[in-house]
Amino acid sequence: MRRADVDDGECSTFVSILKSNKTLELIDMSHNLIGQMETLNAVKPDFKTGGEAYAELLEHPACCLTSLNISWNSVRLEGAEKLGRSLGKNSSLTHLDVSYNSIGRTGAMNLGLGMLDNKTLQSLNVASNGIDYAGFFTLVVPLRDHPNLERFCLDGNPIGSQGAHLLLDLPLCNPRLGFSALSCDVNRKTTDMTFDRKSPNGFYDIDLNMPFGIAFVMDLLHVVAGLSNMEVHLMELSNGREKHTVKLHKISH
Repeated sequence: MRRADVDDGECSTFVSILKSNKTLELIDMSHNLIGQMETLNAVKPDFKTGGEAYAELLEHPACCLTSLNISWNSVRLEGAEKLGRSLGKNSSLTHLDVSYNSIGRTGAMNLGLGMLDNKTLQSLNVASNGIDYAGFFTLVVPLRDHPNLERFCLDGNPIGSQGAHLLLDLPLCNPRLGFSALSCDVNRKTTDMTFDRKSPNGFYDIDLNMPFGIAFVMDLLHVVAGLSNMEVHLMELSNGREKHTVKLHKISH
């Protein structure tokens, strides 16, 4: 169904039928109009975009899809978020191509959240999606321990200088995983919360209800595990809402 002029409504109708299909394994719906009607959700909450429809399909217990290509569409906003999270409940998909969409920061964060529980994906392509450092960070941290992922493409995303440094650590953690980062903007600096990987002692306020917070703690523990002179304390504070503070300090010898 490549270049078939498929919009969100048509995609939703088509995908809903696939929930009862037991044989179709590969779908190529690239170069279509999926996601262009995403803003309708603000005035019509019941309207289902193509991204949301595919999320429901991937979460369906009888899903047999192994390869999904929805590159060169306009998947974004809530559709991108739901699609990303759905990977955590899917056990059939091995190849996913969402390149040249607009999933952005929040879409990448939710994709990272889904990858925490995903065990089957072998190839992931998120090239040219406007993914900044925070989105990339939340996505890449779970990939260190993924048991089957072999190919990861993030070409053309503004991951920043901190993202480039994070990439250097990826082959050491997961030698099986090959990645491509062609034409990524690695010059910009981020204002998002980071820490000194050589000396991470300090206080960090973390929201563990958010994907970025989960990834931040995972990365922090990963770094501290390689240091023999650090202690970690996790404290829960309540100021009208759930909040967590991580305290790291050096052990005196």
